[in-house]
Amino acid sequence: MKKILLFPILAAVLFGWGCTSSTNPPPSSTPPPADGSTFAYHATTVYASLPTKDVAATDTLVHSGITYKGRSNVSFYHSTADDSSYSNYDVNGDVERYLSSPVKQISLLVSGWVTIPYGSGGSSITKILDTTIGVLHVQIADTATLLGFDTLLINGQKVATQKVYATGTGKGTFGSITQSQGLRDTIWYAPSLRYEVKSVLQNWSTGVDSTTTKIVTSTSVK
Repeated sequence: MKKILLFPILAAVLFGWGCTSSTNPPPSSTPPPADGSTFAYHATTVYASLPTKDVAATDTLVHSGITYKGRSNVSFYHSTADDSSYSNYDVNGDVERYLSSPVKQISLLVSGWVTIPYGSGGSSITKILDTTIGVLHVQIADTATLLGFDTLLINGQKVATQKVYATGTGKGTFGSITQSQGLRDTIWYAPSLRYEVKSVLQNWSTGVDSTTTKIVTSTSVK
């Protein structure tokens, strides 16, 4: 089985997570950022066998409080570098991300909401996919766990954050052959901004293929 059959699915459904949790935080009373809020960031990707890549970009909140795919408090973010994204802000402080990506190699659309337990604490497990397509059986699951709390320096100011460790693991079985791939992501979320201000993402198969560190460098929250 070729790696290309499975990897695009995993790339689409990242945000999977897992580890041990700490004391649950109280639900956040901070509303989502308002339309027009911007978050500039710098991202560096170090590859195992390719040159390092640096990107400077900005995420802009275009629409907030909209209804989308069964959720009613959704914010739509446009990025100058990555794909645009949808986040739903639950009343208990959790954040859900909507993931959607077509996988042309196996004529499959991977989509759905993944919960990040910023408000409820503990761990959240999301089964993204468990299906057989022809002779290929694909399983993908995400788990997200709140590790604890940390303080980061953003815009020259100390910002309190919640730290989450995430793992997304996919397994493809073709006859007697099984291939696994995964994504590991450590995320720092600032409740005061209702935004993730730092992340360290690893993509792995037989080893660590790449590591991307993304840090917010400036914000304009309305």
